[in-house]
Amino acid sequence: MIFNEDEEQIIKFPIFNTHFIVETEIRDYEVIQILSKDNEDIAIYGLIRGVHFGRRMYKQFMGFKCEQLKDKMFEIILKVNYQIPNYDLGSIMKVGNAEGDEKIMKLLTNTTDCIVDKYDYILLHTSKEQPIMITNEILNSMLPSNWQLVDEFTVVAPITSQSEWDKLLANAQKQDLYEHFINR
Repeated sequence: MIFNEDEEQIIKFPIFNTHFIVETEIRDYEVIQILSKDNEDIAIYGLIRGVHFGRRMYKQFMGFKCEQLKDKMFEIILKVNYQIPNYDLGSIMKVGNAEGDEKIMKLLTNTTDCIVDKYDYILLHTSKEQPIMITNEILNSMLPSNWQLVDEFTVVAPITSQSEWDKLLANAQKQDLYEHFINR
């Protein structure tokens, strides 16, 4: 015997049919789309990595409804989990203080192919003593030409040319948050 959450015996079978599953999927994707309109990051965790939806993805999917919306969003989930290179995550660190304020940071260098996910801060390695510190949003506005943004925050970041890396560092330097972070 099978019981539902109210401890009533279920007598109608099948419990899930194709129509019910499709309607549930459509409803779930519509909820993600609605939440993405005003939220920076809605994460769906797949088998390989998380997939991020937010304002940019909301705009990308605005014209789609029901089955089309479900299909387009599912394409992104499949792409992020199965169709991008399995690059290394690279150097990730948790930085905290005595008050328990912890931030997750990723260090990017131009020495290895990597996947960039959502972090509190992105650190760009430079020849100087301190790195350049930016956010995902800042990084996503200045990606090198051979880097690909595949959802709201996931970036496929292969090693780029030295000129592209230097251009990224120069653009990021203009929005460096390092001093603000240290002096908070």
